[in-house]
Amino acid sequence: MTQEEFTEYYQRLSEKAGEYVKGNSDMRWGQALMNAIGDTDRVIYRAITGTDSDPFYSDKRINKFINWLRDYFHVEMRAR
Repeated sequence: MTQEEFTEYYQRLSEKAGEYVKGNSDMRWGQALMNAIGDTDRVIYRAITGTDSDPFYSDKRINKFINWLRDYFHVEMRAR
């Protein structure tokens, strides 16, 4: 997956997560991301759940979550 494709994927995931937050103002972003990924890809959801990259219980893990997704999709990082 290219960086551009990953950016588009994460944008769609963020939009879905935003729908969760909009419907529940008490929901944290990490919870919303995990709910969104659970809706869109159960394989990824099961693979990341319970790892140190799972942001459901801590928003501090969101960067690890993003990096985990990059690794999962083998995102090609180009030098600028």
